[in-house]
Amino acid sequence: MGPVSIENVPSDVLMNQILLIDEKGLLLEKEIPNGLPLVKADKEKLKEMFVYLIHNAINLTPKGSSIGIDVSDENGYLHVTITDTGESMDKSLIPRLFYKMYQADESIARMFQGFESSLYICKDTVAAHNGNIWIESQRGLGSSFHVKIPKWEEMETIN
Repeated sequence: MGPVSIENVPSDVLMNQILLIDEKGLLLEKEIPNGLPLVKADKEKLKEMFVYLIHNAINLTPKGSSIGIDVSDENGYLHVTITDTGESMDKSLIPRLFYKMYQADESIARMFQGFESSLYICKDTVAAHNGNIWIESQRGLGSSFHVKIPKWEEMETIN
């Protein structure tokens, strides 16, 4: 773990997903301010996590809709929100999506196939970074995936 600029990590992932975004005709709404503080992270693990979250958002969003990425500085953390405008998730399903293995009913399983294993990996990555991850979903409005990663403390660079 070391100091990492998070500004470029989601943007790099988006560049690798641009063909899929274009193929679906998705509008990309991105709010990543310049000059954000560094986070204490493993850059490759963060990139892998954002690949899963962004890819899931793209897959869950219908053609011609939009996905969003927003990064903000909040009380010792950088807060990344990835939003899709796809089907909302049943609130009872959300906590189970972070389990290593979870068997949903057949219609839900088809819709979110492979989704739960990638979210389990994301949860482990965020836990290893002493951060938080959660999902909010509202019927008709899609879902938001939130990740908070601690900022790199100035004192850590001195020690």
